[in-house]
This record gives sequence, C-alpha cells and structure tokens, in this order.
Amino acid sequence: MRFNIVSTALNTISGDVCVLGIYKEKGLPKQVSDIDRSCGGMIKEAMRYGFNAEFGRQCLLHVDKGIKAKRILLLGLGKRSELDLKKIRILLARMCLYLRQQNTKSYCMQLIRSSDRRDSFSDTVEAHITSHESALYEFNQYKTERKEEYIPIVEASFVCLASELKSAKESAKKAHHVVQAMNLIRNLVNEPSNMLTPSNLARYAVSMSKRDGISCKVYGRKEIEKMGMRAFLGVAKGSAEEPKFIVMEHKPKKSHGKICVVGKGITFDSGGISIKPSKGMDEMKMDMGGAAATIGIMDAVARLKIPVHVYGIVAACENMPSGTAQKPGDVVETMSGKTVEIANTDAEGRLILADALHYATTLKPDAIVDLATLTGAVVVALGSHATGMFTNNSVLAKTMEAAAFQSGEAVWRLPVWEDYQEDVKSDIADIKNIGLPMEAGSITAAMFLKFFIGKTPWIHLDIAGTAWTDGRKHIGVKGATGSGVRLVTRFIEEISEMKASRR
Repeated sequence: MRFNIVSTALNTISGDVCVLGIYKEKGLPKQVSDIDRSCGGMIKEAMRYGFNAEFGRQCLLHVDKGIKAKRILLLGLGKRSELDLKKIRILLARMCLYLRQQNTKSYCMQLIRSSDRRDSFSDTVEAHITSHESALYEFNQYKTERKEEYIPIVEASFVCLASELKSAKESAKKAHHVVQAMNLIRNLVNEPSNMLTPSNLARYAVSMSKRDGISCKVYGRKEIEKMGMRAFLGVAKGSAEEPKFIVMEHKPKKSHGKICVVGKGITFDSGGISIKPSKGMDEMKMDMGGAAATIGIMDAVARLKIPVHVYGIVAACENMPSGTAQKPGDVVETMSGKTVEIANTDAEGRLILADALHYATTLKPDAIVDLATLTGAVVVALGSHATGMFTNNSVLAKTMEAAAFQSGEAVWRLPVWEDYQEDVKSDIADIKNIGLPMEAGSITAAMFLKFFIGKTPWIHLDIAGTAWTDGRKHIGVKGATGSGVRLVTRFIEEISEMKASRR
C-alpha cells in the first residue's frame, strides 16, 4: 500500500475516486464548489436529490469531465462543531470499506480536520493512515482457495497545505511504522494455537528483533526454573509445549529513562483443571494478546527510534489440563519468594505475570506497563470500547490518559484501593489468585499483580475487552484488533518528551 502526501489541487490528481468531505452546514467549501462547477453542477444536484451530508452518508458519482479522477465520493461529515478525531477514525474506516466494495484501486482526499483544538495535526495525519490500514486488514493465510472478492486498494493520496507538507510526511511515515507493527501482531493473535506455540512465538520475537536491531534473549524451562519462576512453571506444567520467557531490549545510545513493557503470553487457555466451557474456547488462542502487543510495541519503538531504554518481557506458555497440571488448592512459591494459593487454575494469567513483573522490577525501571487479556470482569465493566487501566501512580495515569486521547485507544482508570487487598488474602499462603465470587474481578486481579510490584511505578492494562472483536465494530473484521500498540507506543513517546524537557 502506498500513501502519498501532497499539496496539489484535488482535481489534478489521477485515480479511481476523489473523496470530497462535506459538512452539514449550508454552502460548499470553495474547493468543492470549484470542482462542482467544473463537473457541471452534479454535486449540488446530488444534494438536491437526497445527499444531506449527515455524518457517514456516502454518495458515489461518475464523472467524465472537470477532474482527473473517474468518480467522486461525497462523504458526509455531519456538523463541523461535532467532528473530532474519534469520529474521523470511524468515518474513514467505513469509507475505506465502501471504496473497496466499489473495486477502487486508488483514491485521493483532503485531510479531514477535527474541530477539537486538542487534536494535533500529527494525530490527524496518523488517523488517516491507521484507519485505512486497520479497516482493510485481512487474515486468510489458511484458506487454500483465496477468492478475491474485491480489487485491493493500492494507493491513497492525502492533500494538505504546502506549509504543512514536511510535517505531514513525517507524521505519515511514523504512522505507517506503527500500523505495520499493529497489523503484524494482529496476525500473531489470529494464528491458531497449534501454529503459534510458545516456541514459535519466541522465534517470531527473535526474528523481529534481528530485523529491528534490538537484542532478544529466550529462556527455556530449565533456565526459567533456575530463575525461581515457579508460578509461571506451575501454569506451564500441564502442557507438552515448553514454556518460553522472552526478554527484548531496545537500548539507544542516548535515552530518556527506562521502561519495562510486560505481556501475558498464554498461547492457548483451556482453563486447566478448572476447565472453561466449550462455547467460545476456540477463541482462547487470543489469550496471548498482551504478549503480541508487547512484541508489536518493541517493533514500533525500534522502527521509530524512540530515545527511551525499553525492555519487552513476555512469559509464554499454554494452560492445559493433564495428569501433570497444577490443581486447585496447590501452593506455589514465586520468583519474589512470596507464596500463592491456587484457588482457580483458570486465573492463570496473573500467575505468570507475578513472576514476569517481579523480574521487571529487578531491572530497576522508571516504570512498568503490563498488558494482558486478564479478566472477563473488565468486559462486564467496560465492554469492548475501553481498556481497563490500574495504576499505583497518578502521574503515569495522566500520561497514559493523554496517550489514549492522542492514539484513539480509550482507557478508563479503575481503583486499586487497599480495601480490595483483603479479597485476595489466603488462609494458607501469602495471597490467593482469585477474589470473592462475582465481586470486582478485574480489580482483585490488579490487586494480585500489585502485590508483586513493590514501589515501582506501574500501570496494568486489562485488554480483555479491546484485544478481540466479533466483527460488528466499525473496523469491520472479526478477530484481533491490535489493541495496545498505538497506545503504549505513544505513552513511551510522551515519557521521552517529558524526560527530555527536564534536562
């Protein structure tokens, strides 16, 4: 896919479709009015006969004069005062799906601007690139007959002012790097679990690291045991697949701070002895969404050359029932030396994260961010529109909220009050791995993780609701969404800018 950033007039750009955004307010912008006159007034005629510029409305016109494009797509922007980047992203994604249905190979359009002054020009450019790539993503590697329903879109040209051209090109290049990382991890999450085993996930991390010029170490069962990660190994021992502990490192010569990103990598989650219901279990290949996001974040950070020392840490294994699997009622000792009562083997993600997070604290970072498809409870609380955010540091929370606004990946902060720590107390160990039945499940899971963090500034992102879609959302495709990559990459950029400004 090729993206062009240009400052030429829309009517001079050749291609299949020229997209014209039209607000609901009376009167056409000068550029649209000029194109209308050169095309014989067909835009005003379409508006007289039903196109009212309501948000999301589309009207395709065939033209034979006035512009170099073969067709014009009128795109309703709604009221100017109500158009923000969130709506622009939705609008562009729907537009791309529609253009693909119309067998469009190339299109051009002027950058659509947000009415919200908080939305930067860079974020506007990013929204146009990522919306296109996200909407048109497909995963069809295992179809033996790939029948192409549509001609793929291969080129998009976005028009801006001449004075914005340099900045727009830089923003587009950056956005393209991030969306490439995002779609690569969507591939990982969509992979069947017999193809993406812990070992194969580790191989991918090594391959990506070599390409990006970052270091990557992979530890197997014996090395994990030597490190004392018995909570991690307790989850892994029910499976024939060997667990892998993956540590990636992006270490630029000059860096502003050190951050650890930690991902949960359960490549298939049956629930273990506390087995899940069969309905929906096929989707439990996505339980390594946090690990995939971590790999994608490291990819994006390296591509963008962000001047922050970043570790990407992944604990990868399967959670399976067998004669060797851990059982409800077992007690395990973690890498930190603290003990855990296993009240439910299907609360396994927090167990592998307990060891991975403690390992991260030994690296003495300025902050730790973990990503995990951790709880169904967060889906009950927030649905699929926002990621649950839990933190012991309000400054980090504000930085992550700013990154969420800029990236378009919404987060909502939930409490980690000490009151909830009582709910994960164990009678026989230091802590147990589930809280009270039907009460604050996502919060008690976060409290469990917090127990192993100590005083290190930390954010836990529960992406269980946002990492996977059933296909009914505007992005239009069932499966992995790439949740967390844009968000945490932007967060790391924010940290870098804050640290640099203090020097």
